[in-house]
Amino acid sequence: MIIALLFSLGDLDEVLAAPVSQLGYPVIQIYYQATGSLHGANAMTAVSLVIVIMAHFGLMAGCSRTAWAFARDRGLPASGFLAHVSTRSQVPFRAIMLSVVIQVLLGLINIGSSAAFLAFVNAAAATLYITYVCPTLVQDPPSIRPPLIFTCL
Repeated sequence: MIIALLFSLGDLDEVLAAPVSQLGYPVIQIYYQATGSLHGANAMTAVSLVIVIMAHFGLMAGCSRTAWAFARDRGLPASGFLAHVSTRSQVPFRAIMLSVVIQVLLGLINIGSSAAFLAFVNAAAATLYITYVCPTLVQDPPSIRPPLIFTCL
């Protein structure tokens, strides 16, 4: 989608100067320049919004299932409370609510200060890279490791 947006970008100065871009949504101005119609830009924005909302449901399910499984294995504080599965609906409602509360709190950080939210997100990306590097640093040096032998059957 990024490549398609960049090809239909049009005048960059006009995109950045648009009032909608000042609010943090330059993609709407790009849609408007590409279609030349307010209705077309609204329709494309609505399609993008529906895609984001549908993706959110899948992400929420994955996040809450991970929280529930981690709580079930006693890996979270208050695991007994969070691992509970509702007898009526057979879903881990408490783990779902934990995911919702965390997402709302992150959204409130973004409302308060976008710089703080971006710092939080970038710190999360940096720590993800650190988790990739740490196992590499603590493994045996390559000189004392036995060579890998690949065989085909």
